[in-house]
Amino acid sequence: SSGINAEWPLRPGETEMSEDMRMYQSLESDQASLRQLAHAKKRELLEVQRKIKTANNSIKDLNMDRQRLTKRIREIEDSNKARNVEAEKAERDQELVECRDKQGQYTEEMTSTTSTMEHLESRLSDMTVDLSRIRQDIEQTDVQIRKHQDMLRTQQEAKKNRVSVFGRFMPDLLRKVDEADRLNRFNKKPRGPFGLHMKVKDPKWANVIELAIGGLAVNFVVHDQHDKLVLQDLFRKSCSNPREHPNMIMMKFRDEAYDVSSQKPQTGHPTMYDMLDIDDHVISNALVEQARLEQSLLIESSEEARMLIIGHAPTRVHNAWTLAGDDVRARGAYSNDPTKNNRYFRDDPSQVIEEINHKIRQLREQSSIQRQNKGGVEKEVNDIRAQYNTEKKKQQAIKRKLENVRNRIIELDNVDEAPLLDATALEDEMRQYGEQINNINEEKEGLAEKEETLKQEHEEANKRHAESTERDSHITNRLEELKGKMHEGQKKNTQLLDVLEKYKRKKKEVNTEKKRFNAELTAKKREISEAQGMAEQRCPRVDTRRSAKDLEQQIRNMELRIQQGSSSTVNVDNITRRFHDAKTKFEDIQTMVKKMRKFSGDLQEILKEREERYFRFRKEISKRINYFFIMNLSQRGYTGKLKVDHEKKVLEMKLNVDTSGASQDIHDVRSLSGGERSFSTVCFICSLWNLMESPFRCLDEFDVFMDLMNRKVAMKLLVEHAVQNQQRRQYILFTPQDMSHFNKKFKNMKIMQLEAPERNDDNDE
Repeated sequence: SSGINAEWPLRPGETEMSEDMRMYQSLESDQASLRQLAHAKKRELLEVQRKIKTANNSIKDLNMDRQRLTKRIREIEDSNKARNVEAEKAERDQELVECRDKQGQYTEEMTSTTSTMEHLESRLSDMTVDLSRIRQDIEQTDVQIRKHQDMLRTQQEAKKNRVSVFGRFMPDLLRKVDEADRLNRFNKKPRGPFGLHMKVKDPKWANVIELAIGGLAVNFVVHDQHDKLVLQDLFRKSCSNPREHPNMIMMKFRDEAYDVSSQKPQTGHPTMYDMLDIDDHVISNALVEQARLEQSLLIESSEEARMLIIGHAPTRVHNAWTLAGDDVRARGAYSNDPTKNNRYFRDDPSQVIEEINHKIRQLREQSSIQRQNKGGVEKEVNDIRAQYNTEKKKQQAIKRKLENVRNRIIELDNVDEAPLLDATALEDEMRQYGEQINNINEEKEGLAEKEETLKQEHEEANKRHAESTERDSHITNRLEELKGKMHEGQKKNTQLLDVLEKYKRKKKEVNTEKKRFNAELTAKKREISEAQGMAEQRCPRVDTRRSAKDLEQQIRNMELRIQQGSSSTVNVDNITRRFHDAKTKFEDIQTMVKKMRKFSGDLQEILKEREERYFRFRKEISKRINYFFIMNLSQRGYTGKLKVDHEKKVLEMKLNVDTSGASQDIHDVRSLSGGERSFSTVCFICSLWNLMESPFRCLDEFDVFMDLMNRKVAMKLLVEHAVQNQQRRQYILFTPQDMSHFNKKFKNMKIMQLEAPERNDDNDE
């Protein structure tokens, strides 16, 4: 290929235009400099004007200050003339005596109000406990009324149909059992309820026998598992409540009753089996197996039964029952109330109905009295609370008055007798202001002269800038003329382009010759590639910088080593087998690594999910403990919140102990009194217990530093929490206080009180 290099000389028009352009650029530079100079002078002028304005403002401010000082000097002179120091001191001493008298009066009122509030708190706590007890009594009475009403309905139905006494669903159940028996669904028809087939020979023992038999009176007996399943299905159809379903005893039915004569004790007293008339031998056999009726004696006198049974029971005697309801056994006697069991063995339920109606009337009268007492106690509690709030407001008002009096006393004690005022310092300051005003006026005059100078310089710079702009316009017109001359030069340039096209054709011919040489080069490369293919059939290509002669020598050496190896005793099969074993082992390890990586990835996902669930669970636990904490505080009338910061591992409790609601401020627990901190700690522990599954809970001296009101509420809170959760947990509370009054309210509560330790006086030793 060939290139064209040519240097074209500048034409006259282009030279002239270039000179004008240089002149235009020079004028532009001068114009920019003049513009900057004008702007700089303007900025200096504005700065001087700003300083003059600042000086005027300063003079104005100083004049105003001089006026104030003049006025103050006159006031001081007038005050010194009219002031009486002795009268001021006497007036201050008189006010101090009055303030101290008020302080003593307010202190006495504060003490009286505080004592009244403590008394009201004690009364309110006692009345609250009484009100809670009355509410519990009302609930228990209502439960007893509903229970006796159910018994009344049952006895009324039993008056029409004796089967109903064993349950309202029992008539329908027995009809279904008869229907299933007609359809041959049972292998042998079940028997029951037991009480329907039993009759007491001597009515005086009816209550005792019912007490002894208990729930067996409503039981059924079935022959096998098949009959049991069929009967269970009938239970579900007749009664929707599974808890009311009778129990079933599964035993093989016999054709005759057991002979129990050999098992009866020879004591001269009848057995429970002798006192019953059972019309079904299958039920008789079931009672013998389940209740051992043939070995249960009936003895009217409790003393006689105890002497006969306890410690040395006769042969074949299991226990003895007395008319008083005592269950006497060899290891001791157990007392019961037989009057509560009179449902199943009464021939005429009318007497039972009358007794239940009488009991319901008594319970309703009792409930009415309890509700009246509740209303009276609630009214008294509301009155006490209103009185307490009044005293609280009164205490706060006295506290504010006392604080104001104390501040006034401190202020009067700290007052020093001020000497007569001296205006000399103010007069000196007046003179300084005058000097400053004079200095500023001198500076202002200098700035005014500088302002005039800058105005003249600014006008001169603007004039020069205008002249430069006019010259710039002249040069621009001349450049337009030169552009016409440039158009003529472009025509000549077209002629030169034709010459350039000629050389391009010549370049094309050169490129054709280049392609022919490239084709020959490709053919040579193909021959080389074929030769390389033949060589690679012998061995793979190896990049090297060695010469061909060296490679031929290496080939000869390797052929010689192959010949020597062929003559040796190397076992090729063994090497091949070892290779395949190693390859198999490598593939197994590679597969195991892939599985372990997949397993590791699954574990990472599981760990991430468990971590997310843990954070959600931790957040939910924080919300729940805060909720229980707020609920526990509300029993004392307090408000607050519990903040758990898991990131910083910080637990923060804040409370508002103002029970009147006048203040909404929440304070840190460290700023509270000892009793309030102890009570908040008890609330926090109870909140934790609601979220724990430990079967044992211990708390030692929880009421330390508490006042009477906080102690009662905290003790009630802990005991009620323990009673509500006592089914699966045991609570152990240590306290130096007396808790005997709780033992009457909660049955499952046991109080162990230690005797006071013996203390010997040093004088007696």
